Amino acid sequence: MKNLLIYCFAVAFFVSCNTKSSEISAPDTVADSIQIVLDTAAKDSVLPETPKTLLYDTEIFIYDTAYYVDPNQPLHKFVKYKAVLAMPARNDSDKLVRDIRFDVMNFATERQMTDPIVATTGYFASVATRFKTEFRAADEFSKSRYFDWTVARFTKNTYQDSRLYCMAKGIYENTGSTPLFGLSYSNWDKKLKEKVEYEDLFSEKDVEDIRNVLVGCMVKKYGVVNEDSLASKGISVEQIAPSRKFLLTKDTIYFVYSPYELGMEAERSVKIPVANKQLRQFMDTTKSIVRYLLED
Repeated sequence: MKNLLIYCFAVAFFVSCNTKSSEISAPDTVADSIQIVLDTAAKDSVLPETPKTLLYDTEIFIYDTAYYVDPNQPLHKFVKYKAVLAMPARNDSDKLVRDIRFDVMNFATERQMTDPIVATTGYFASVATRFKTEFRAADEFSKSRYFDWTVARFTKNTYQDSRLYCMAKGIYENTGSTPLFGLSYSNWDKKLKEKVEYEDLFSEKDVEDIRNVLVGCMVKKYGVVNEDSLASKGISVEQIAPSRKFLLTKDTIYFVYSPYELGMEAERSVKIPVANKQLRQFMDTTKSIVRYLLED
């Protein structure tokens, strides 16, 4: 009797293991096989480094990784693109991932991007940590392309230290028939868990003096004689002013000068590096973040 029980247990164990193996190697449907690949890939995805503490209150993003499924490749080969952030233009949080189906490859190609977000042919799948995804053919999107969507991706301009978390994002948005491209810059104080705005650093009364510093830095950066010579570099001096589009680092503030907020010209922005200490006389030293930027 004892031997019979041992034998039955062994058979049951073998069948169980074989069943689990079959579930992985021979799934019921193609969708199941795709989901298995996605689940496996999601574990190995390399996402932009995120702060350990929650910083976002006005900007809530879901970290996501884009995969393009090429139906012409054997076994539905997945081509991994860079990590992106997806957010709905409408308040449809329950459909956050499921309803974001977009077609921006051509848009990205026109602007000679080196890391396009999504391909336009085949199928597109989003790998999300909280939501199960659906698969949609590209031509299905073309039938209902006039819904609002926004897609953001990190650029290489991201800085983080013990106090600061600063990032630049390329943002694609469609609120009508034409997609637009824009640049977004965010600077966060980890200690206070607040966004650092221009007004937290400078006073409006010093705008003209700060502008003079920026012009001087641009003259030095482009190696020209004076500010009038900047026109030879395609820079309109009249439009230079302290911008609320900036990136902070421990030693330097990068003001972003661009004549357009959105559109094709947004990618042609100019970053003006200014040493923090060059702006000391204009900064509000009663603020702890300012003292951090100015300390040795």
